[in-house]
Amino acid sequence: ECLRYLHENTAFGLLIGGRKPPREALPGSFLSVDVFDEASLARFCGQCSLVINCAGPASAVRERVAAAALAGGCHYVDPGGYTPLFPILSSRRPEIRAKRLTFLLTLGILPGLSELFPVYVARTCFDQVEGFEYACVGRDRWTFPSAWDIAWGVGNIGNGEAPVYYEQGVRRQAGLLASGRRMDLPAPVGRHTVFRLMRDDLQRFGEAHVYGNNWGRWVTLATVLVRLAGWYGTERRLAQSARLIMRAAELDMRGRKPGFMLHLRMRGTLRGQPRSVVRTLFLEDTYRATGLCAAIGARLAAEGMEPDVFRAAQMPDPQAFMRHFLAQGYVITGGALPGEWGRL
Repeated sequence: ECLRYLHENTAFGLLIGGRKPPREALPGSFLSVDVFDEASLARFCGQCSLVINCAGPASAVRERVAAAALAGGCHYVDPGGYTPLFPILSSRRPEIRAKRLTFLLTLGILPGLSELFPVYVARTCFDQVEGFEYACVGRDRWTFPSAWDIAWGVGNIGNGEAPVYYEQGVRRQAGLLASGRRMDLPAPVGRHTVFRLMRDDLQRFGEAHVYGNNWGRWVTLATVLVRLAGWYGTERRLAQSARLIMRAAELDMRGRKPGFMLHLRMRGTLRGQPRSVVRTLFLEDTYRATGLCAAIGARLAAEGMEPDVFRAAQMPDPQAFMRHFLAQGYVITGGALPGEWGRL
């Protein structure tokens, strides 16, 4: 999906790296790459001006591809959600800026579009935001790398992945299981159990309550089991958990379609007047949307963005990103909310 977008919307030359050639015809040439082999990565990055890292699991690949891109003088885009990658690369900010490079991290759906969406709504609907409530819910047939990263994320809540929220600008932390609640969401999701799910990417807002979960009972039960049983401390345990989550996802997907929903209620002021809005973005194909996020980020970085390290919520121009994303057939629905609004 990433390659298709770049082929259809840019004039960039495309080089595909992987363990073996793609099974279907894709634009671009192919070069064999092993992300755990420094020489192999260096050979690949030496032929590029920008590298998009779609290899996973993100929590296993860590900073390997990013380091090779930096050494090769390449811009870098990563849809993976491995949180510690940001502080690792932040420590190398002077080198990244000196080389005039742009590094865009966590530019997938969750994290990524999920953090960028409320920033976009805030900038396009308000002069000042007072607070918001937000739910992110999705399901698909998760691949092994995706399921591995889900397990890693569940296991590392409390280690840089804490379920936090903000009240009157004060950061508060919630217990994982105690933070669960039933929530009524628009069709096709409907009523579903969600849990607090938030890092500090959105701390700029005075009041922020973010919830999320997989859209289905079996993956929900699997992730709770992973957390309670501690099946995330070693690679063997993570692999075991990934297989469990994959099986649970298959059960949740029986006779159902994939999808991902971002549902936001936000309040603030516009031209001095109080305003409340609701905005919903529903994605029918999570893998297509993830590929588009990475590709659009790469397009913006290549077309000119200030040299630095950014996470999705920190991108300099979220409006430009969303214009390109919505042009791919996605629609934001919603309207204004009269009077006071309470919980979602």
